[in-house]
Amino acid sequence: MRHDRIVLATALALGAAAVSGCFTYTRCTPSPRVATPSEQRLAASMEQRVQRLVQFEQRNFLQPKNLVAAAEYIEGLFRDIAVGHPFVRTQSFSITPTGNTYRNIELVVVGTDPDADEVVVGAHYDSDGLESGGMNPGADDNATGVAALIEVATVLAQRQHPRTIRFVAFTNEEEPFFKTHEMGSRVYARELRHSQEPGNIKIHAMISLEMLGYFSDATGSQWGWPLLPSQGNFIAVVGNWQSRALAFRTADMFCESETIPASVMVSFGWLYGIGWSDHWSFWHEDYPAVMLTDTATLRNVCYHRGCDVPERLDFDRMAQVVGVVTEMVGSLADEYPKALPRRSSRRSVFPCVTPIRD
Repeated sequence: MRHDRIVLATALALGAAAVSGCFTYTRCTPSPRVATPSEQRLAASMEQRVQRLVQFEQRNFLQPKNLVAAAEYIEGLFRDIAVGHPFVRTQSFSITPTGNTYRNIELVVVGTDPDADEVVVGAHYDSDGLESGGMNPGADDNATGVAALIEVATVLAQRQHPRTIRFVAFTNEEEPFFKTHEMGSRVYARELRHSQEPGNIKIHAMISLEMLGYFSDATGSQWGWPLLPSQGNFIAVVGNWQSRALAFRTADMFCESETIPASVMVSFGWLYGIGWSDHWSFWHEDYPAVMLTDTATLRNVCYHRGCDVPERLDFDRMAQVVGVVTEMVGSLADEYPKALPRRSSRRSVFPCVTPIRD
């Protein structure tokens, strides 16, 4: 996205926010710290996975063989994890105009309570092919989300939880399928809502992992100031009004970890830009869902460009994010508080700014 368009997008979003009931909560700003040995190992593992995914190059409808290869790679990792009670499922669907078959890949960690609502964690594995002219490696968008998905699943699949956890790698998040019936997460969420399983499938929470690897401590590296911090060193938690309890709880867990700054943006789902990932599909089915993101175009100048490569990413900080996500999903699967504290001494409140999808 061009510099002038980002400025215009920010100004328009601020005006919309003023009348939309949209808020940003800057929850906490812990001091930077050195990565622990376990975080360093996690960072190395995720870097390896991101490097492997970008080797598939263009992962989208323009290069269906690459998309299939990426899906098979992810399915293989899921099957390596699925020892004992977890199982792997693929959801295939065809799109007539392209003549291609697309796949969502799902690892299901079955809970001990069959009546409990379930938790979904998802990330899309396709990369943009239209804006970049087919030259986008898709490291941050969204190999980082897939790498995080794999790491969280690796840990939580070895534990028992009352709630079932569904880890899903979605296809077709990018254009031209974005926010259409052929969007992979839309197909998946629609199937959940209309499932014929006994009692139907009830979703307690959905977490969308969308671009988690780009960070900068430089002043001015984050667009949206003063409504967002001026340094792009935080993780954003984005939710609609119906998902606000989940969004606040998620941000609080980042604060409690004292690892990485977190801001939560809550608005009505119709506000332009707030639904730009797979969480939107779950909102469409009235499921609570949030997106975790490094804010994409508001920070990473290589969004949907050929320079979106692993070498520009901060895997140490990404490991800190994934550590918190793992504990958060585990807590959702074990016990989720019905209400959040009314006050937080670490919170500032501002009208929120939303990115514009170019």
